[in-house]
Amino acid sequence: MSKKFNLSLLHQSIDTHPRSWICLKGLRLKRLINRLEKDVLKSQGYCRESLSKKLSARLHCSYGVIKRILQGKSEFYPIPIILELSKMSSNRRRVLKNIKENIEYLKVNSASAKPIRAVSQLSENLAKILGAFMADGSLSIQIVIAAPCLEDLKTIKKQID
Repeated sequence: MSKKFNLSLLHQSIDTHPRSWICLKGLRLKRLINRLEKDVLKSQGYCRESLSKKLSARLHCSYGVIKRILQGKSEFYPIPIILELSKMSSNRRRVLKNIKENIEYLKVNSASAKPIRAVSQLSENLAKILGAFMADGSLSIQIVIAAPCLEDLKTIKKQID
């Protein structure tokens, strides 16, 4: 059980809304992200403003938020932003390896979310805890279906039944 987790894989393509993004924090991450941004700016010929706009178009979110993150005004860095930056980097593998080695905390991209300590390796105890959590029914999924009028909901209900 010595294989390390690749925490960047916590981001999935279905996580399109910024509120669903997982964010990373670590003592050296600010410096690593800054270095990554500089590499992209140099290799792609962008300024921070145009890079922020390019990323916001790819990720479908406000470019002001991305610009604020690139300015170092956030202690947490969303995985999708890191992944998009790394795609434009000339040192993608090395950058991602350094980031992976320096992740200390994770949280969902929400101001009220509580950070949790990142786990990089599966231990026997963690495996038992996760197994018990999944087996006792604590893991659940809730789906909400909404419609502007009651007739639409009745139609959907008939299709589901």
